[in-house]
Amino acid sequence: MRSTNTSNTLPSKSVLRQTYRTRRRELPVDVARVAAHRLMENFQQLDCIKAVRAVALYVPMDGEISPEFIFHGLAASHACGYVPQIIDGQMRFVELSAWPSARSVNPIARAVSPAPDDFDLVLVPGIVFDRRGYRVGFGGGFYDRFLAQTRAPKIGLAYAFQVTDTVPNDPWDVAVDAIVSEEGVYSCTIDRIARIDGKER
Repeated sequence: MRSTNTSNTLPSKSVLRQTYRTRRRELPVDVARVAAHRLMENFQQLDCIKAVRAVALYVPMDGEISPEFIFHGLAASHACGYVPQIIDGQMRFVELSAWPSARSVNPIARAVSPAPDDFDLVLVPGIVFDRRGYRVGFGGGFYDRFLAQTRAPKIGLAYAFQVTDTVPNDPWDVAVDAIVSEEGVYSCTIDRIARIDGKER
């Protein structure tokens, strides 16, 4: 877990949530779908996806960029995808057997909850990320508690406009190791964001 206190002049997490959620929800459906496909193409550049067997991902809500194409690629390589559900006040992951249709309310999942360290890779949603890998989520703390328990690589998925210079972070916040957007794949460090191939942005 990395933590660096940020300036009080930054917008608050609540302001950032409102700003970026609004912008995200305003994306046209066709634009969002093209971005999701490009996200998948960039995701495939990651070395850490080779030979993965258990991947934590999510079913998008509130305008989140969709990992649907990533899920289908994982299924084609016989990897298992798991999505979070809140059970008894805790976030647990269940195996996703098929991607839910636009009309379905709940994912088609099997009642399996692997231990955090059983995952080979964790795909993390967020409302806004910064260049160090910190994120602002919905504020429940579910993902940070889960991320603190797993040693798997943590990859944030986002639209390119959701990556900014700095967001407020608290001591319990857990940074992701990389961010993938429709525009590229970036590796996060404490003070910069660089392309995975080592070229500075």
